[in-house]
Amino acid sequence: MFRKTLLNLTVALAIIFFTTVNVKAQAGLGDPLINVDFGAGTSVHGPEIPGVNNYAFSNADYPPEGSYTIINNTAGSGNIWWNTTDHTGNAGGYMMALNTRPQQFETYIKYLVKNLCTGTKYRIGVWMLNLLRTADNSPPDILIRVETASGVLLQEINVGALPQTPNGPQWVHKTCDFTLNNNESDINIYIKSISAGGANANEVALDDITVNTIGQIIDAEYDDGGDSRITCVSSPQSYSATATTPDPGNVIKWQRKLDNGIWFDIPGETSTKITFVSETLPGRYRYRASSSSPDKIAKFSCSVVTNELSVWVQPLANVSAGPPKFYLRDGAPVLLEGSSNSGTFYWTVESGADISSLSSTTVLNPLASPNQTTTYVLHALPDNNTCGAEVISKVTVSVADDIKMPNTFTPNGDGINDKWVIGGINSYPNPLVQIYNRNGQLVFRSVGSSASPWDGTYKGKNVPAGNYYYIVDLNTNGIKLSGSITVIR
Repeated sequence: MFRKTLLNLTVALAIIFFTTVNVKAQAGLGDPLINVDFGAGTSVHGPEIPGVNNYAFSNADYPPEGSYTIINNTAGSGNIWWNTTDHTGNAGGYMMALNTRPQQFETYIKYLVKNLCTGTKYRIGVWMLNLLRTADNSPPDILIRVETASGVLLQEINVGALPQTPNGPQWVHKTCDFTLNNNESDINIYIKSISAGGANANEVALDDITVNTIGQIIDAEYDDGGDSRITCVSSPQSYSATATTPDPGNVIKWQRKLDNGIWFDIPGETSTKITFVSETLPGRYRYRASSSSPDKIAKFSCSVVTNELSVWVQPLANVSAGPPKFYLRDGAPVLLEGSSNSGTFYWTVESGADISSLSSTTVLNPLASPNQTTTYVLHALPDNNTCGAEVISKVTVSVADDIKMPNTFTPNGDGINDKWVIGGINSYPNPLVQIYNRNGQLVFRSVGSSASPWDGTYKGKNVPAGNYYYIVDLNTNGIKLSGSITVIR
């Protein structure tokens, strides 16, 4: 059995911006069965919400009377509304802002929530804000109404008027508790207006509409105190924790999730005390207890949960110096491609090399310009996010000279320019040299930096004077050279 926010949730007329909440659970509450936060985005206005009752959608910063907008800040409304963000204060978070009509008792918004539990108590929460800044002829007065899907009234609460706040915008959180006391498991939630709208009246913002199970306050704590631990993948630790004893008739089950995943029941862990060994894969593991009556404990919409306990299993520090590199002497420096999951690292060189050939020893991707073939060593040490011992990785930068390709030679036996010698080729590890005549016939081939240069012969006989063509594959970084040479007799 696992717990997932929004499981078995239906919204009337459309599915609407429901998001999973991955925050520390509040003691005495269950997971949110819905959390309508209207989304977030970089644009000032968010998309239209299908299914809003009585109100038209507008993309205006100050929507016309009888309409609403989804917006992440109200700066564009001038002096009519307070300049505000959504209730969290996070940039980009959207809220619903309404410019209401003169009529009373209009429905702002309606939701259908399914698969609740008979005899269980629930809490509806809504963040609200009186938007009006300079004048308020009729403050917003909000009614939260709960009915079964068949229309039976379960609860109706006037959460109170939202007076104008002359010193700045002030979000308030209003709640409505109800108990599902018949055989129906689906409910309709209405957020309605009591006060009349119109000019400078009853203009309101709504945000984060939630429904949670509510019940006994239960908490969890490690037996030696606190609610968080840190360990290493290479050193599993044993931990013990205890949850509050549930009310008579209720039971406990422990659950676990990895990072921001979903909750899974831990098999067999149904007492108030749990002992477990930390995992050997890195991640932030979270543990909590869920409580309800035995017949409802398997259903997340019927249970309350404890606060979360956490174990951060840190990964071992790792490092890679990157692939081998080739550097042409006195050419452009080459970029090393080091990487590490640790923020504590540095470069060294193997004995005999010059560390000053690196542009920096404290960045992962320094520039290298060595005078000789050099092996660089990247060291990584555990930091606040990793564990274990120091690790190293090596990369070799091979240095070669610029290639100088003569375009003529005179193999006449006078000891001067008798062979076609490629300058700098000896600094390449395994070059392939091929020479062809004008008919495409291969007349010379050599492999390796120690091979003898061409002496102007083919099968022991002098080739005629004239033009020949070479292809030189340096077998380094895909470098191939081609051109013509002239044999002069």
